[in-house]
Amino acid sequence: MTSKLDQIEQILAQTDLQQQTHAEKIASFEAFLDRFAEATERRLAANDRFAAETDKRLAALESFTEKMAMQQQAHEQAHAEAIARIDARLDRFAEETERRLAANDRVAAETERRVADLEIALKNFTEQTDRRLAGLETSMDNLSRQVDNTARTVDAVGLTLENSIRQADRDRAQINRIWEYLMRQTPNGDSPTS
Repeated sequence: MTSKLDQIEQILAQTDLQQQTHAEKIASFEAFLDRFAEATERRLAANDRFAAETDKRLAALESFTEKMAMQQQAHEQAHAEAIARIDARLDRFAEETERRLAANDRVAAETERRVADLEIALKNFTEQTDRRLAGLETSMDNLSRQVDNTARTVDAVGLTLENSIRQADRDRAQINRIWEYLMRQTPNGDSPTS
């Protein structure tokens, strides 16, 4: 469960790094694009936020069922192993068994605390994403129907991302045309920023 969350955080960190790199490239034109920089930055920032939010929603949906199954399996396996160890050594190691039971109690309490924290985090996440994932918490019976809806959403997101990429290409072409115009307007072919 923790490794999955780490992977999500790494994806988010990589997305943030890409956003920062993109913003730095745009910032290099601010000296001579005062009339166009704000509109371009708003579009690119909106596209990046939409893409990042979409990635988080899809990643959370894809990993939700897997995390729940793995968590339940790990919980059952941990308890089964603890009971087996206690049964095997009970007659010869009474004191050791008591110590392990105490340790198991602490582990169980920590596990319950972590599960409670995870439930709170999942609840907050669903509220922050326009409550589109709230149906997943109500019942596992409607999961297959929600997956179908998500497939349609993925198609729409793909189309939106394609449109965003085309818009970014048009913005870059506009910037290149402005740069070429400024180069033609600058005496002796000097850089307009010099």
